Amino acid sequence: MIRDNIKTMRVAIIFGGPSAEHEISLLSARNICKALSNIKNIITLPIGITRKREWILIEDWKKTLEPIKRLPKELKKESGLQLSLLPGNSRPIRIYKNQKSIEIDLFFPIVHGQYGEDGSLQGLLKQLDFPYVGADVLSSSVCMDKLYMKRLLIGQLPVAKFLSFKRPILADNTNKIDISKITGLDFGIIKSHLGLPFYVKPANLGSSIGIHRVSEAENFTMAIEDAFRYDSKILIEKNIDGREIECAIIGNRKPKASPIGEISVEKDFYSFKNKYIDKKGAILHIPSQISIKEKKMAQETALKAFEILGLEGLARVDMFLCKKNGKSKIWINEVNTLPGFTDISMYPSLWRADGLSLQELLLTLMELAKERHFQQKQLSLQAPSISDI
Repeated sequence: MIRDNIKTMRVAIIFGGPSAEHEISLLSARNICKALSNIKNIITLPIGITRKREWILIEDWKKTLEPIKRLPKELKKESGLQLSLLPGNSRPIRIYKNQKSIEIDLFFPIVHGQYGEDGSLQGLLKQLDFPYVGADVLSSSVCMDKLYMKRLLIGQLPVAKFLSFKRPILADNTNKIDISKITGLDFGIIKSHLGLPFYVKPANLGSSIGIHRVSEAENFTMAIEDAFRYDSKILIEKNIDGREIECAIIGNRKPKASPIGEISVEKDFYSFKNKYIDKKGAILHIPSQISIKEKKMAQETALKAFEILGLEGLARVDMFLCKKNGKSKIWINEVNTLPGFTDISMYPSLWRADGLSLQELLLTLMELAKERHFQQKQLSLQAPSISDI
């Protein structure tokens, strides 16, 4: 049940951004705006970021975020009023045209991918000194970079065997990469280390963009080149033959794990197309039909990953459940610090299955943001004086 005693709060929903996940962010923002608009005493301020990194205040979110088929149009500067930022000001955002300042109590960033989920936006919001939903700067950055996330988890939780490679410095503007010059980046060498199939993916991206399943030499070069389109660093991972399961986490010091969800696909893997374009591309099972013991094991693994990575607020932990010789084992795949809030997104769906409506979920996340901000404000920023030493 929605709480009636909520103090009036002005919430800035920040969405869009320059990353390849721009359109998915718009879908998430639409659902959040819709849910918050039905809560008494909540005033939503939709702030969009265009691909050119222009900040705009959206006056009519229903019109601007109206989807075209399953994905909305790209956000344009003309869709709203251009904004400027005022760090150190009690009203940190000003409308460029009339110099009117906007009063904000809390930021809700839902900018998926680079420049929004990787700690860069979190750092800016921290400079503004306002509460914001989601992980802090370091945890956001680490979880966005799959290479560093896996390096932190190795030895503490099972992760798939992997290799990493950096894109060579480009000599001209053709963006053409000669992968033969990258030491070790050879189909035969990769196959001998990881077996077949293996997965090629950008280190810093989500929504399964740029990910390819490689089973033969013929599509190896294309997969490498496409992954390098999105990031200067790529991962090549060993295939884990198991059931794909997910767990939603919410909380700060005392996080809670949701029921376990499962994804099944007819062919290939849980790709961008299966997630957002092909309605029949994937089936979500909530809750997953796994044993009570396996459910507990998955929840404990997700909570441990949340703790190791220093997360707060929310996260979706993607895992594989494997069985061998009658024994179950959980492998960590990825940890998403700003999971989707679309109509079909797993994070809100898992909490809905646990009896938490989208409105209650959003209110809880905002309360966690305020709690963390309050705790941070108790820390001293002053060095001790000479008389104190």
